[in-house]
Amino acid sequence: MSDVQLLIAVQTKYYAGSDASQPGIVVQVTRLRGSRREQAAAEGHLARDWACAMPPGKGGQSTGTTLFRTTGSDAALSMACRLAKRLQAQVFVALDVESRLVMVVEKRIVDSLAV
Repeated sequence: MSDVQLLIAVQTKYYAGSDASQPGIVVQVTRLRGSRREQAAAEGHLARDWACAMPPGKGGQSTGTTLFRTTGSDAALSMACRLAKRLQAQVFVALDVESRLVMVVEKRIVDSLAV
């Protein structure tokens, strides 16, 4: 059992909005050996926009696919591809945030991974 615990780590952080007009954001990072799963929500619903991406091969682009989407947004897919390229690992991203908060969420995810 202890070996399994070493392979999986979950970190959840709450980031308050910068002012009263911005909602707080919850970022959860689940680290698995060779893979990462990032979730972010402003209203508490996860997986309204869910995607998976693989890191690029030599000199190539990240490849990803939308797993589930309830809006016209591809925010999770584009973020998953950028993170997979940056982290050189398979990445799952689940989002439920307004489009104006997508870049803030990505920065918070990257900050969470740096710790």
